[in-house]
Amino acid sequence: VIPQCGINGCQAGEGENCANCPADCGCSGSDVCEGGVCVAPCTIDSAWWSTTSATAGDTVNLNVGTSNCNGETVSFVIMERDTFTDDPVSQNPSSETISSESATGSWTAEYQDDTGGVETDPPEYYFTAYVGSDSMESSNELDVSVLVTCGNNVIDSGEGCDDGDTDNGDGCDSSCQIEPG
Repeated sequence: VIPQCGINGCQAGEGENCANCPADCGCSGSDVCEGGVCVAPCTIDSAWWSTTSATAGDTVNLNVGTSNCNGETVSFVIMERDTFTDDPVSQNPSSETISSESATGSWTAEYQDDTGGVETDPPEYYFTAYVGSDSMESSNELDVSVLVTCGNNVIDSGEGCDDGDTDNGDGCDSSCQIEPG
């Protein structure tokens, strides 16, 4: 008997499958046909930062939970959220291979100053994880603060002055605030 695609339902015993006879042996629901067999698709179930606050230079983790994705590669794109247009970061994390239905990437937090040093609210970052045709935005955001170093001759956020030292009595005190007088 030669299977005839399109009649009498799926004749699996005759060699028909979802790849060579989708009319009779098509996959149901969201299943996809891979190698002639219907399988559940790879999906991202969750994406989240390991913490919600960090200082520029800290290493933070990006976590992803999946279904049916073992062995697949997940890539990450991090953006700094802004009121009008979100900004890309200077370096996205490396892609990771999914194992036991999860993957963890790491990123060195960076500080993006959008306001010329007058920002009182630290920048917020989110990431989008991509696996195949599926994607998901992180469920939480990461706030990154700048590391303030008094005495480095750079006026950081929160400093009133920075004269390159931490001496008192020279107009700029040891905590980089302007001294009276």
